[in-house]
Amino acid sequence: MRALVAVPLVLILVVGGAWIVYAAAGWNVPAHEILIAAATCLISGELAMAPLLLSGRDSQLAVSQAALVGTMVQLLAGVALAAVVILGKFPLGTSFIYWLMALYWVTLAVVVVVYVRALKSAPAAPSAAKP
Repeated sequence: MRALVAVPLVLILVVGGAWIVYAAAGWNVPAHEILIAAATCLISGELAMAPLLLSGRDSQLAVSQAALVGTMVQLLAGVALAAVVILGKFPLGTSFIYWLMALYWVTLAVVVVVYVRALKSAPAAPSAAKP
């Protein structure tokens, strides 16, 4: 369950830090662009955790396959959600794309770290079938 908290926590830290930097520099904060990009990455990052939750405490083989599927889910969900936002004619500037890419890479790093930790804690061999 800690895996589900990791992505929102890191997104809050990154977006909050960016907000502070924008305010300290005296720049205009593109609030709706940052928040829509963060929401897009939050949804895709949380969807990426589904294969890990479904694999449970299975073997390293199952967790590694879940990690592959999870990163693919994150990429495809992020692209699909970004396409909905861009093709939906939302009034966004070009900073949306920059924030989307930055937050995608941040959430990808979090997803990979969560999967690597799960892989290290998983048993090496599959569990034996019980009679």
